[in-house]
Amino acid sequence: MLQDLSSTNFKSYQELIDFIYFRFNYIHKPSQDISVIIDKKPSYSLHVDVLLKLNPESKFIYLVRDYRANILSRKQSIEGVHPNTAFNAYRWLFFNKTIHTFKHRFPDKILEIKYEDLVTDTSTTINKIISFLNLSTTDTDVMFYQEGELNSSQIDTNNSLLNQRIQKTREDLGKPF
Repeated sequence: MLQDLSSTNFKSYQELIDFIYFRFNYIHKPSQDISVIIDKKPSYSLHVDVLLKLNPESKFIYLVRDYRANILSRKQSIEGVHPNTAFNAYRWLFFNKTIHTFKHRFPDKILEIKYEDLVTDTSTTINKIISFLNLSTTDTDVMFYQEGELNSSQIDTNNSLLNQRIQKTREDLGKPF
Protein backbone atom coordinates (compact mmCIF):
# COMPACT_ATOMS: atom_id res chain seq x y z
CA MET A 1 0.00 0.00 0.00
CA LEU A 2 2.84 2.41 0.80
CA GLN A 3 4.35 1.95 -2.67
CA ASP A 4 0.95 2.54 -4.26
CA LEU A 5 0.43 5.63 -2.12
CA SER A 6 3.79 7.16 -2.98
CA SER A 7 3.17 6.76 -6.71
CA THR A 8 -0.21 8.52 -6.72
CA ASN A 9 -1.10 12.10 -7.45
CA PHE A 10 -4.49 12.73 -5.89
CA LYS A 11 -6.50 15.60 -7.31
CA SER A 12 -9.26 15.45 -4.71
CA TYR A 13 -10.06 14.25 -1.25
CA GLN A 14 -12.48 11.74 -2.80
CA GLU A 15 -9.63 10.14 -4.77
CA LEU A 16 -7.70 9.68 -1.52
CA ILE A 17 -10.76 8.16 0.20
CA ASP A 18 -11.35 5.80 -2.72
CA PHE A 19 -7.70 4.76 -2.67
CA ILE A 20 -7.81 3.95 1.05
CA TYR A 21 -11.17 2.18 1.10
CA PHE A 22 -10.49 0.09 -1.98
CA ARG A 23 -7.37 -1.25 -0.23
CA PHE A 24 -9.69 -2.69 2.45
CA ASN A 25 -12.05 -4.38 0.00
CA TYR A 26 -12.75 -7.52 2.01
CA ILE A 27 -15.45 -8.74 -0.36
CA HIS A 28 -12.94 -8.61 -3.23
CA LYS A 29 -15.34 -6.83 -5.53
CA PRO A 30 -13.78 -5.03 -8.53
CA SER A 31 -13.54 -1.32 -7.73
CA GLN A 32 -15.49 -0.37 -10.87
CA ASP A 33 -18.44 -2.38 -9.47
CA ILE A 34 -18.53 -0.43 -6.21
CA SER A 35 -21.01 2.42 -6.52
CA VAL A 36 -21.01 3.67 -2.95
CA ILE A 37 -18.73 3.50 0.07
CA ILE A 38 -20.43 3.41 3.45
CA ASP A 39 -18.41 4.14 6.55
CA LYS A 40 -19.97 3.75 9.99
CA LYS A 41 -18.33 6.08 12.44
CA PRO A 42 -20.63 7.84 14.94
CA SER A 43 -18.15 10.64 15.58
CA TYR A 44 -18.58 11.77 11.95
CA SER A 45 -21.93 13.20 13.00
CA LEU A 46 -20.01 15.89 14.90
CA HIS A 47 -18.14 17.02 11.77
CA VAL A 48 -20.68 17.05 8.94
CA ASP A 49 -19.78 20.58 7.87
CA VAL A 50 -16.06 19.80 7.61
CA LEU A 51 -16.65 16.49 5.83
CA LEU A 52 -18.92 18.21 3.29
CA LYS A 53 -16.17 20.74 2.57
CA LEU A 54 -13.76 17.88 1.90
CA ASN A 55 -16.27 15.90 -0.13
CA PRO A 56 -19.41 17.79 -1.20
CA GLU A 57 -20.95 14.58 -2.58
CA SER A 58 -21.06 12.93 0.87
CA LYS A 59 -24.33 11.90 2.38
CA PHE A 60 -25.04 10.95 5.96
CA ILE A 61 -27.47 8.42 7.35
CA TYR A 62 -28.10 9.06 10.97
CA LEU A 63 -29.47 6.01 12.78
CA VAL A 64 -31.01 7.21 16.02
CA ARG A 65 -31.98 4.75 18.69
CA ASP A 66 -34.33 5.30 21.60
CA TYR A 67 -32.24 6.82 24.38
CA ARG A 68 -33.13 4.06 26.86
CA ALA A 69 -31.95 1.27 24.55
CA ASN A 70 -28.83 3.25 23.64
CA ILE A 71 -27.86 3.76 27.29
CA LEU A 72 -28.52 0.11 28.18
CA SER A 73 -26.46 -1.05 25.21
CA ARG A 74 -23.53 1.13 26.25
CA LYS A 75 -23.72 -0.18 29.83
CA GLN A 76 -23.60 -3.77 28.55
CA SER A 77 -20.81 -3.16 26.03
CA ILE A 78 -17.75 -5.39 26.13
CA GLU A 79 -15.59 -2.48 24.96
CA GLY A 80 -15.41 -0.85 28.36
CA VAL A 81 -17.28 2.30 27.40
CA HIS A 82 -18.32 4.56 30.22
CA PRO A 83 -21.08 2.74 32.16
CA ASN A 84 -22.45 5.84 33.93
CA THR A 85 -26.11 6.37 33.02
CA ALA A 86 -26.05 10.17 33.35
CA PHE A 87 -22.92 10.42 31.19
CA ASN A 88 -24.43 8.23 28.48
CA ALA A 89 -27.74 10.10 28.57
CA TYR A 90 -25.88 13.39 28.08
CA ARG A 91 -23.78 11.82 25.30
CA TRP A 92 -26.95 10.65 23.49
CA LEU A 93 -28.51 14.13 23.85
CA PHE A 94 -25.34 15.88 22.66
CA PHE A 95 -25.04 13.74 19.52
CA ASN A 96 -28.73 14.14 18.70
CA LYS A 97 -28.75 17.93 19.16
CA THR A 98 -25.62 18.24 17.02
CA ILE A 99 -26.99 16.15 14.17
CA HIS A 100 -30.30 18.04 14.24
CA THR A 101 -28.39 21.30 13.83
CA PHE A 102 -26.64 19.86 10.78
CA LYS A 103 -29.90 18.40 9.49
CA HIS A 104 -31.39 21.90 9.35
CA ARG A 105 -28.27 23.29 7.63
CA PHE A 106 -27.91 20.41 5.13
CA PRO A 107 -31.39 18.86 4.74
CA ASP A 108 -30.59 17.11 1.44
CA LYS A 109 -27.40 15.53 2.85
CA ILE A 110 -28.74 13.86 5.99
CA LEU A 111 -31.30 11.10 6.30
CA GLU A 112 -32.48 10.32 9.80
CA ILE A 113 -33.63 6.77 10.40
CA LYS A 114 -35.09 5.60 13.66
CA TYR A 115 -33.65 2.24 14.68
CA GLU A 116 -37.09 1.13 15.82
CA ASP A 117 -38.48 1.84 12.31
CA LEU A 118 -35.68 -0.25 10.84
CA VAL A 119 -36.73 -3.11 13.11
CA THR A 120 -40.50 -2.84 12.69
CA ASP A 121 -40.70 -1.80 9.02
CA THR A 122 -37.41 -3.02 7.58
CA SER A 123 -38.37 -3.09 3.91
CA THR A 124 -39.74 0.47 3.81
CA THR A 125 -36.78 1.79 5.78
CA ILE A 126 -34.20 0.05 3.59
CA ASN A 127 -35.96 1.44 0.51
CA LYS A 128 -35.71 4.96 1.98
CA ILE A 129 -31.98 4.46 2.43
CA ILE A 130 -31.54 3.07 -1.09
CA SER A 131 -33.50 5.98 -2.54
CA PHE A 132 -31.55 8.54 -0.50
CA LEU A 133 -28.27 7.11 -1.79
CA ASN A 134 -29.62 6.96 -5.36
CA LEU A 135 -28.94 3.25 -5.59
CA SER A 136 -30.74 0.78 -7.80
CA THR A 137 -33.54 -1.25 -6.27
CA THR A 138 -33.42 -4.19 -8.66
CA ASP A 139 -32.96 -7.57 -7.00
CA THR A 140 -29.64 -8.14 -8.72
CA ASP A 141 -28.24 -4.82 -7.51
CA VAL A 142 -29.36 -4.98 -3.89
CA MET A 143 -27.01 -7.25 -2.00
CA PHE A 144 -27.63 -7.88 1.67
CA TYR A 145 -25.20 -9.35 4.12
CA GLN A 146 -23.51 -12.50 2.92
CA GLU A 147 -21.43 -14.54 5.30
CA GLY A 148 -17.75 -14.12 4.65
CA GLU A 149 -14.56 -14.94 6.44
CA LEU A 150 -12.07 -12.42 7.67
CA ASN A 151 -8.59 -13.06 6.42
CA SER A 152 -6.71 -14.52 9.41
CA SER A 153 -3.80 -12.14 8.77
CA GLN A 154 -6.16 -9.25 9.61
CA ILE A 155 -6.87 -10.54 13.12
CA ASP A 156 -4.52 -9.71 15.97
CA THR A 157 -4.55 -12.97 17.94
CA ASN A 158 -2.80 -11.26 20.88
CA ASN A 159 -5.63 -8.78 21.34
CA SER A 160 -8.43 -10.52 23.25
CA LEU A 161 -10.64 -7.39 23.30
CA LEU A 162 -10.41 -7.19 19.50
CA ASN A 163 -11.25 -10.89 19.21
CA GLN A 164 -14.24 -10.43 21.54
CA ARG A 165 -15.40 -7.47 19.43
CA ILE A 166 -15.05 -9.44 16.19
CA GLN A 167 -17.04 -12.31 17.71
CA LYS A 168 -19.77 -9.94 18.97
CA THR A 169 -19.94 -8.23 15.57
CA ARG A 170 -20.36 -11.58 13.81
CA GLU A 171 -23.09 -12.61 16.26
CA ASP A 172 -24.88 -9.27 15.89
CA LEU A 173 -24.71 -9.42 12.08
CA GLY A 174 -26.29 -12.87 12.20
CA LYS A 175 -29.35 -11.57 14.07
CA PRO A 176 -32.33 -10.46 12.00
CA PHE A 177 -33.69 -6.94 12.47
